[in-house]
Amino acid sequence: MKYTDTKNMISKALENNSIPSYEKLISSEQSFTPFFYTIVQMMKPEKVFEWGMGQSTSVWLFSDPNVLVTVHEEHQMWADKFLKLIKEKDPQWLNRLDARVWPHNPALAKEYMNPTDPDETYDIVLVDGGGRANCMPQAERIVKKGGVIFAHDTQYPNYFDSLNGALNPDIVDFVGTHTRNRCDTSIWVRKDN
Repeated sequence: MKYTDTKNMISKALENNSIPSYEKLISSEQSFTPFFYTIVQMMKPEKVFEWGMGQSTSVWLFSDPNVLVTVHEEHQMWADKFLKLIKEKDPQWLNRLDARVWPHNPALAKEYMNPTDPDETYDIVLVDGGGRANCMPQAERIVKKGGVIFAHDTQYPNYFDSLNGALNPDIVDFVGTHTRNRCDTSIWVRKDN
């Protein structure tokens, strides 16, 4: 997808903030998952990467039967919880999920934050785990041109600034924020250059 097409698609999705919930999703009232569902339906990604397994993981898998999802998670208990929920929703989803768990450990932080994937591998990257500001440059590296970077929980003071400051404005463009029940998810699109 081209940068301008993606940017326009995100703007359209942000305008329609009254997206309904979907029964098969692992979701809650304050969730961003219906918004992500809409983005996947519009964008048709092949590959998604996320730091932090959760409700979003089920969205990627539910929204498109062909999308492949890679997750870096640092909490085994959290990973176990969502893997169980995903298996209950649809066991076949596990065939398209590569979930890697690193225990919350400073010695393993570099591996967690620095995926070994080649540059420009993923259509969508979600930063919703630990060490977010340190993950942002890697998100910028692994997202494809015209791809989207989401960072969740950017409503906290100074949080958005630290995440945005970790990105190169010559490579990615901030395009907006999705807000649902006082939770912000900020959005950047990788430029075509």
